[in-house]
Amino acid sequence: MGADKAFVAFGGGPLLAQAIARLRPQVAALAISANGGPDRFAAFGLPVLADAAADRDAGPLAGVAAALAYAERQGLPLVATAPCDAPFAPGDFVLRLAEAQAAAGAPAAVAESPRGVEPLFALWRTDLLVPLRAYLDRGGRSAREFLIAHDAARARFPSEDAFANLNTPAELESARAKAKSA
Repeated sequence: MGADKAFVAFGGGPLLAQAIARLRPQVAALAISANGGPDRFAAFGLPVLADAAADRDAGPLAGVAAALAYAERQGLPLVATAPCDAPFAPGDFVLRLAEAQAAAGAPAAVAESPRGVEPLFALWRTDLLVPLRAYLDRGGRSAREFLIAHDAARARFPSEDAFANLNTPAELESARAKAKSA
């Protein structure tokens, strides 16, 4: 994108503000997973969780590990994850993940669209921190692989657009047009 995705303008504010607005009514607490200077997120008034130094090359799973560790310290049993660059996440995705997780008795649940598993839209029990740490320590990097290996329940969603990540300027412009027409 040529810029920090969290601060790319979308819908009258930064993409991160869109993610926060979608998640806030679905969860009891929020935090931002980000590396670099946390001061740039001060306006959001949320804790900023940096990846552990040993996990700096582990991609999004490093952020999941940091979030699980934080939630465990806070006494929270679950962590819902969503990327900041997916502005159309369903307003009920956390509830639907929780229902799928409870019905299956699974340690995690993941969204599934017509494209397949959407591994960054997931609900994780904090007791997954220990196996996730072991997976990362062995060089594991795939959220999809980890969730499947731990029998994550799947919550099916009919729209793949709901989980579209904006990774290019063209995708961003398409999403802006879609948002304006909605």
